[in-house]
Amino acid sequence: MIIASRLPPQQTATTWFSSGRAAFAFLIQDVARPSTVYLPSYVCWSLIDALQQRFPKVQMRFYPVQRDLTCQYPKETDTDTACVFIHYFGHMNDAPDIGTHLTLLEDHSHIPLQSNRPPQNNTGRRHIFGSLRKAYRVADGGFLDGFYNPVYEADRNLAAWLRHEAEDWRDMREAENMTDRSWSVSDISSQSLAVILQTDVSSMRLQRRLNHQVLTEYFPAGRPLINFAEDECPLLHNRLCESREERDSLRTFLAQRHIFASIHWPVHDYLLKRRDSINCEAAIWLQDHLLSLPVAECLGLDQMETICDAAHDWVTAGGQRFVPAASHSGTSINV
Repeated sequence: MIIASRLPPQQTATTWFSSGRAAFAFLIQDVARPSTVYLPSYVCWSLIDALQQRFPKVQMRFYPVQRDLTCQYPKETDTDTACVFIHYFGHMNDAPDIGTHLTLLEDHSHIPLQSNRPPQNNTGRRHIFGSLRKAYRVADGGFLDGFYNPVYEADRNLAAWLRHEAEDWRDMREAENMTDRSWSVSDISSQSLAVILQTDVSSMRLQRRLNHQVLTEYFPAGRPLINFAEDECPLLHNRLCESREERDSLRTFLAQRHIFASIHWPVHDYLLKRRDSINCEAAIWLQDHLLSLPVAECLGLDQMETICDAAHDWVTAGGQRFVPAASHSGTSINV
């Protein structure tokens, strides 16, 4: 044991990055080093873009995801193959069989950090990574389970600066576009890290589950995509509409009431151009029918009631004309 005033720095069970794609890129380049990466057909653009921009020699393959988010994982894999596995919107999917050669890259972008999760062995074949801007109200952030010692790239972090300076939704949208256009394998900002470490995850889970339950019971259009388990924390309330026309009409109507719903996810051009060889039909169907409503912990029952009331007004105004068979009847909220 060394007794001195200068000792090696302590380490933690998490390595921090400026974004989820930065954590993913570091994982591909310095940890897993695969020659082939399997991605789900239902996936955010950022992972495909990261592979295209940083790793053009890594072969991308895709396994199909069904409309209910069940996955048909690859059964046969070559040596040095990695498989990306996503827990969609906070719902814990079954993990694929790791097998002899397969390295599993487990995307926890939709799940709050679990402080009670044991530290990960860096030599393992299952690695947990993710973005932190999905589950937390932060301007930047990504993580990789386990202690690593990356040499971070320089970054002025202008997208995070714009998010903090944003005056309306258009500024936030432009910050997202900036992140898509240019990103680096850099460190998380101190401001974002402080927010994450100070967040009460137990309270977060409780409020999100309550908000999700209100929308499940009282939102008058479409049907819920996911039935969350009791120990799961919903990232969003995802609603399946009968048609794209219904979804787009409802989304526009809500936006006029300053309720902003998102679409998860527009299918990447890489997949669309290869529809004959890649099974992405369910992803395209979800793109056209899914509406994602906010259930963030900073929102309460009053905001959930406002969302449901606006949807009732849409139905009353004739929104049900987009439903081919039977319209969804509305019920007033008593909270």
